[in-house]
Amino acid sequence: AAADAGSAWDAKAGTGRLVDIELLAQTGALLAGSPARRTLDQLEAGAEVLALTEASTLVEAHELFLTVQVTARLLLGRPFDPEAVGTGGRDFLLRETGAADLTSLETRLQSCAGSVDEIVTKALR
Repeated sequence: AAADAGSAWDAKAGTGRLVDIELLAQTGALLAGSPARRTLDQLEAGAEVLALTEASTLVEAHELFLTVQVTARLLLGRPFDPEAVGTGGRDFLLRETGAADLTSLETRLQSCAGSVDEIVTKALR
């Protein structure tokens, strides 16, 4: 799977990815009048204002996407591409994310993105 924008391996861009989480967190913090600067602090500050009962899902997804993004930058300087890294790079990503294999990690990324998209859509209605 190529790592183009919107692919399962692009942790930052695309529906339900880091950008969506960060923008929702910033919106919540602004509505709550919070000076929080870190995404996780912003999510906490804005959870009540945005009626985010699923804040823990957003935190978990943020941590997973951030881990994939940082690991990909370290290994490739761009979004992760399983065909562009060797066995060591794959093993490093799997170790950092706690995934058993790339297929299960890709499924987890897609599932998290879907959950985040639902939460963001619901919060912004």
